[in-house]
Amino acid sequence: MRPSSCSRGDTKSFHLGPETKFDFRGPGSPLVKGPAAGPAWLTAGQRVGLEYVIRHREAQAQYVTIWIERKGCKDDAKWTAAVRRTGPASPRGTPGLAGTTWDSERGSPDAPGGPDRTTFEFLAGNGLAWRSRGGTRYTDGGWRQDDALVFIEVNDCYAVYEGRKEGDEIKGEFSNIVGARDTWTAHRNQDSVSVTTPR
Repeated sequence: MRPSSCSRGDTKSFHLGPETKFDFRGPGSPLVKGPAAGPAWLTAGQRVGLEYVIRHREAQAQYVTIWIERKGCKDDAKWTAAVRRTGPASPRGTPGLAGTTWDSERGSPDAPGGPDRTTFEFLAGNGLAWRSRGGTRYTDGGWRQDDALVFIEVNDCYAVYEGRKEGDEIKGEFSNIVGARDTWTAHRNQDSVSVTTPR
């Protein structure tokens, strides 16, 4: 068995048989419903991986992987709407989140292992740093604030947090692209200070 390798513009034929196995790869693969059950998933121009053997002078596909891209924030309707409403910064005169750090929990405290805890750092220019409990600090997030409404995205909208800010608390909902949903609450770290945009 060996992987296929074709130069751009070259065409090579492979026999698909009942023994050919299919699978998904790529950042969007968790979004696909159901298994890759056969050649019906293949379309012209699609990026695929292929392992094959030569039998009776014919290339026979043994394993086909179909690459699925993620759409990310550019196609996320909620994030697009939040950006359209708020522009590049939070509204003038509203206590902004920039420069503050919030400790958040999602899920029930009665769940095995307790709720999932994440710390969010609201950076200037709508950038976001975040860290799960005991984990690595990432800076691949963004945020928008429309008065009391807060919208957070991490990892190119893989997961989003929506909530309403009341004083030093935000309450709302978590969701991600594979369909998980949960309650979400965040409390401002008292060592951080809200920034008010001057009028």
